Amino acid sequence: MTVRRLFALLLVLLLAGCGFHLRGSVKLPPEIKRVYVDTLDAGLRQALDRSLEASDVVVAKSAAGADAVVRITGVEETRRVLSVNAGGKAAQYELRSALTVAVYQGDKVLAPPRELSVTRDLLFNDNDLLGSSNEEGALRDEMRRYLVRRIMERLRLLKPDQ
Repeated sequence: MTVRRLFALLLVLLLAGCGFHLRGSVKLPPEIKRVYVDTLDAGLRQALDRSLEASDVVVAKSAAGADAVVRITGVEETRRVLSVNAGGKAAQYELRSALTVAVYQGDKVLAPPRELSVTRDLLFNDNDLLGSSNEEGALRDEMRRYLVRRIMERLRLLKPDQ
């Protein structure tokens, strides 16, 4: 029994020592405790809110009481044909998601506007429309999570006191 407890304690200390943290959890600067997300894209806002909450940040209901305002504009999702099959139908698409993100603290610019984008290829099977559609949806969700991670990394690197 003592060996098991010692092993469990050693494992916890090892994980804590290596910087282990839950995926999606990012340590933000201590000056940023309340963040307001300003975007018209509801899915993106929800994903970013979850990521902020996982990082022990309060998601503010308005910009007035927030330590930082994350403004996301120009959200765009596109699909471009990369190749066609022998019948002239699309066989492969390039999916692209892009947005512009800036971070403000009152009138002060903490991070100037910057475009973030991600592209993925999607093989399309016209014999399985439902499966291909579901795969595209899953790929779009993964792309959104990737962009949220990039935004969180941008917040982590902020230096509000400068």
